[in-house]
Amino acid sequence: MYAARCVTRSLPGCTSYLQQMLRQKPLVRAHNFRYLSGKNAGKPPPAAGGAAAVAVAPPTGIILKIIKARIMPELGYDDRNMRLGRRLSPALMIYKMQVTSVLSILLRMSGFAMTLGVWAVGLTGLCSKRHLSEWAEELKKCEMSRNLVSGAKFVLIFPFAYHVVAGTRHLIWQLDMFLTKPAIYATGYAAVVLTVLLAAGMTVLKTGEEIKKDVVDLTQAEKKNKEEAKKKEKQKAQAKKAKEEPPK
Repeated sequence: MYAARCVTRSLPGCTSYLQQMLRQKPLVRAHNFRYLSGKNAGKPPPAAGGAAAVAVAPPTGIILKIIKARIMPELGYDDRNMRLGRRLSPALMIYKMQVTSVLSILLRMSGFAMTLGVWAVGLTGLCSKRHLSEWAEELKKCEMSRNLVSGAKFVLIFPFAYHVVAGTRHLIWQLDMFLTKPAIYATGYAAVVLTVLLAAGMTVLKTGEEIKKDVVDLTQAEKKNKEEAKKKEKQKAQAKKAKEEPPK
């Protein structure tokens, strides 16, 4: 009401009808808008309680324009939150990295890495025309440095070593052992140390030559049979050729 009076005082040139509307309580009644435009333009609104209408001057220069409401597009939960700038709750960035969470993530990553390695070796042996031993011989011909070879072996062995140690740690937990917070942290550090030692030990071991000595090559007999068959075919071809040639 006080705001309406201030507005009427600041607008000395406004019409008497507008001044009357601004002085009313509440500020503007909804049923009075129909007298501002259309067929009822210039007609005064009916008085409250069935009383006679108050004679006022018709409004001048007042136009009401109807604007359609803007309909917001229907967005999904994720799209709406991204548009409003809301982050997922709870977000990973609000948590401090701990030994337990890091070791848990590494356990899953090591399992995934071993799965990829097994699939890669299996598909290579299935789709390639060469044997895996031939690929190993090709790698030997590259003449790489010893440190580089040892580092590559350590990287390949580390996922296997960590998965074995961390998996054993989880199996021990199934026996209701080392479930206190200090024990969990202690076994976590111990798992890291054992993983490094196991991976380093497997990297240093040279079991390739010993395995070659112990393994019996079952394909030697087949190779000998193939060589003998080739020799016989060659001898037959030479004898046939000698018969066909005329004597000199």
